[in-house]
Amino acid sequence: MICKNCGKEIQDGVAFCSSCGAKADVVPAPEQHKKKHKGLIIFCSIVGVLLLSIVIFSIFDEERESIANNSSSSDEAESESKENADISDDEVEQKIYSVLNNTPAVEGYNTSVGNALGTIFKDYTVSFKKWGGKTSYNVTVSGKYLPNPEVPQAVEEGEVTYVVDIESGYCKIKNDIYGIENVIKVYVVNYLR
Repeated sequence: MICKNCGKEIQDGVAFCSSCGAKADVVPAPEQHKKKHKGLIIFCSIVGVLLLSIVIFSIFDEERESIANNSSSSDEAESESKENADISDDEVEQKIYSVLNNTPAVEGYNTSVGNALGTIFKDYTVSFKKWGGKTSYNVTVSGKYLPNPEVPQAVEEGEVTYVVDIESGYCKIKNDIYGIENVIKVYVVNYLR
């Protein structure tokens, strides 16, 4: 047992503290220790619950924000899809040809990209697919073309891809592994003007 007056240990069954002489009106040591220990457990539990709540809240907040961002992106994509759904593939194709036919093949010359491609390519296909922004497309022309205007019987297989924006009228070669842009320049400058 512990003395309430001086805090020294008293032997069980003794009526007075041997250290200070106070009456042995004491609380058993193990119970007093248990009370302090119980308070510490309660305090730690409260702190733990608070910390756990903060962590859970921050995880849910990040998840909510991520869902909101994905939803916003999804809404934008859906909105873009609806806008583009208003225009058919035939209309897109017409607008692409319009851009190709209004863009000079060589700066300073009147011949358009469309006219130059129609002159160089003899047996070809034109395909397009969405690229980049809402109104930008990759336009690929592939098939048989004449690499040399001096030798019309020498036909080769080739392909050239343009980036075409049907809204702004932008048209630029994107991929030209066969050197068709140089063939176009030769044709335009020397034969088509």
